[in-house]
Amino acid sequence: MKKDTRLTDRQQMIILDYFERSLGGETMEAVAKDYNVNRSTVSQWVNSFHGKQIQADWKKERTRDSIPKYFDVLEEKALSGSYKHMELFAKIFELMPSNKHEVVTEERSTASEVISKEELTDLFKSMEMNSPNRQIKRIK
Repeated sequence: MKKDTRLTDRQQMIILDYFERSLGGETMEAVAKDYNVNRSTVSQWVNSFHGKQIQADWKKERTRDSIPKYFDVLEEKALSGSYKHMELFAKIFELMPSNKHEVVTEERSTASEVISKEELTDLFKSMEMNSPNRQIKRIK
C-alpha cells in the first residue's frame, strides 16, 4: 500500500471500529477476525498516511467534550498555587518557552583561595612518612 493511498469506506469503517473497540481492551487481531481480514492488513491501514489522519480526527472528536473540563481543572490547580500546573498552563498558552536552555558558568577563584608554593611545599613535607610534624600515626 502506497503512503498516499486513500482508504476505502469499508477500510475506514474497520479502523474506526478498531479504535473504538481498543478502548475496551480488544486487540487488533480480534477486530480483524470479525471482519475476515488479516491483522497485518488492518495494521497497514492504521499506519498509512490516511489511517493516521483518521486516527487524529477520531482522537480530537473523542476528547472534544473533555477539553473544557481539562482546562477548568488546570486553571483551578494553577490558581491554587501548584507550580507544576502553573508551568503547564504557561507552556500551553505560550507564556513560557517549552524548551530548556543550559546555562554554563565559570567558577573563578580569588587570590585568597590560592595556595602559595611555600604553603604547598610545607603541606607536602608534613605529609611525608618520616616527617616529625606528621599528625597521622599508623596503628596495627
